[in-house]
Amino acid sequence: MSSDRAASDKIYLSILSSTSLWKLVREQGGAYGVGAYLDYIERIWSFYSYRDPRLDGTVSDFLSSALTADITEESLSDAVIGELSKGVKPLAPAVRSLVDIRRIVYRIDDDEREKMLGAILALTIDDIEAAAERFSKSVADNHIAVITSKDAVSASALGFSSRSLPS
Repeated sequence: MSSDRAASDKIYLSILSSTSLWKLVREQGGAYGVGAYLDYIERIWSFYSYRDPRLDGTVSDFLSSALTADITEESLSDAVIGELSKGVKPLAPAVRSLVDIRRIVYRIDDDEREKMLGAILALTIDDIEAAAERFSKSVADNHIAVITSKDAVSASALGFSSRSLPS
């Protein structure tokens, strides 16, 4: 995945998290928190909510949220500032070592990180709208996995199968 595409996808999901997902899942749905992010190395779009009282409604909100994202110059600027701030905050030594190990394992060098930062700084609303379009097209074609209680899976009308995680 190119730095430009990864940058626009990452910032789009940040905007999505703070606009429509926040409104639909947190404010209206009653979850304590919600968000979306991109693992651009693994190419996985991920959503999460926690302390969420409604599995089916939240899955529906995740799938439809792209249609209601509030993509404005202000939301773009806020998301860019938020993303850039992640790279400058001080980290505890243990966390810093995990970040360094991940960068070594995935072969993320300083040049690649610079390209990503440059791509993030150059984003326009058109880039974010293109990311929203990619998301809208891809979300219907992908698998959904949830991590929740067996009771929530049993109560769901979405037909999820259940597996226990190793303890």
